[in-house]
This record gives sequence, C-alpha cells and structure tokens, in this order.
Amino acid sequence: MQSVFEQLRQRIRKHEWRLGVAALVLATGTTLVAIGYWYFASPTAFTVAVGPTGSTEMRLIQAFADAPAEQRKDVRLRIVPFSDVRQSAEALHQKKVDLAIEGDLDSQIRARPA
Repeated sequence: MQSVFEQLRQRIRKHEWRLGVAALVLATGTTLVAIGYWYFASPTAFTVAVGPTGSTEMRLIQAFADAPAEQRKDVRLRIVPFSDVRQSAEALHQKKVDLAIEGDLDSQIRARPA
C-alpha cells in the first residue's frame, strides 16, 4: 500500500507537462503585460532643434519643455541647441530632430558682416 505522499507524487508526475505549460503561459503573459505597460505608460518624446543658443525662441521652447515634465504629462521635449538657424534646419532635413524652431532668419543675415 502506498502512502498518500507517494500517490500525490505519482499524480504530479503524470501531469508534469501540464505544469510546465502552465508556467510557460504564465511567464509569457507576464512578459506581455510588462511590455505593454512600458510601451503605453512611457511618455512620447520629441526632439526639438533650436537656434541660436540663448535666443528668445530657445527660452520659449525651454518653458514649453519644462511645463509637461513638471505636470507629469505624456509628452516630453528634448531640446538640442544649435548656434544658428541654418544648423537647426539642416538637422531637421537630416532627420536628426523631429522639429526645428527657427527665429527671424532675415535679422540674422543682416546682422552678419559681409
């Protein structure tokens, strides 16, 4: 006569593959939930080129970037400063940034010595 423990162990051995499948399904489900949460909970980030450094446009975009971060909104702005408008436009053209903020190009051209 077998003990209760032996009978239980034999039943588990018969159904061992089911436990393996259940563990695999649980692990896969947990992984998918974690990836989904990370994907949908992470904020959308935009890269913004701003030039020239220290300009009014730079301060304005910095204020726009700070507001959502302080309020924990789902949008983040990463600012990439450039020394002039042409460089920020070139970065946009080369798809290094998502958006380029350009100031008054005519005033910069007039301000440059010939």
